[in-house]
Amino acid sequence: MRAVRDRPTRTLRHWQGQSNSQLGGYALGVLLSRLPTLKYPKSIFVMNSSSTLLLSDADRRQVGAYFTPPRTATLMARWIMERNPKAVLEPSFGDGSFLVAIEQEANVFGQKPSLFGVELLEDAFLATKERLRIPFVGHVGDFFCYEPPPVDAVIGNPPFVRLRHLDASMQKTALEVSKNALGVPMDPSGSTWMPFVLHSTRSLMHNGCLALVLPLDFTYVRYARPL
Repeated sequence: MRAVRDRPTRTLRHWQGQSNSQLGGYALGVLLSRLPTLKYPKSIFVMNSSSTLLLSDADRRQVGAYFTPPRTATLMARWIMERNPKAVLEPSFGDGSFLVAIEQEANVFGQKPSLFGVELLEDAFLATKERLRIPFVGHVGDFFCYEPPPVDAVIGNPPFVRLRHLDASMQKTALEVSKNALGVPMDPSGSTWMPFVLHSTRSLMHNGCLALVLPLDFTYVRYARPL
């Protein structure tokens, strides 16, 4: 997987004009300050979604789940652990790749951060709990109904599913979370990754950082402009 860092002169307009296949599987592992037309802080690390799908199409549409390859999770976890966080949150940990990667990189760096994780599916939650060798504070349920603790870092691969595909209760909660964070209503045609990002930022302490897998769409879709 090649990183965009070897093509620093590419502009946002260039990337907008390419499909995922034309990008040749590039991971957009790049500080957003590399994209001069964006005004995001330098403490955000974003990768284009290139994860391996482990669920059926029907299940994927229901929960928006793409699981993340270990190499991608390790790269992002290392970026997080280089900042020596005391507490890390994974808001939708699925198969646990990011929590496992954080655990491994923490051992490399000789650190012992507190780990917090949320997962909607109980089976995935229990499977991840079995994989981890260190304690973590876990929660089974809707992340939008969870009050995140103060953390130094958030890492993960939020669900990619249109809000209109959620049940009425979850859709309402997601829109409320977005409005509370933005101060304006979110376009209901948008995707769940956006309220996940917004709700995650609520837990970040001063100088905290985010490392998230997001679709390339976030750089240009209309509903994401308030972000």
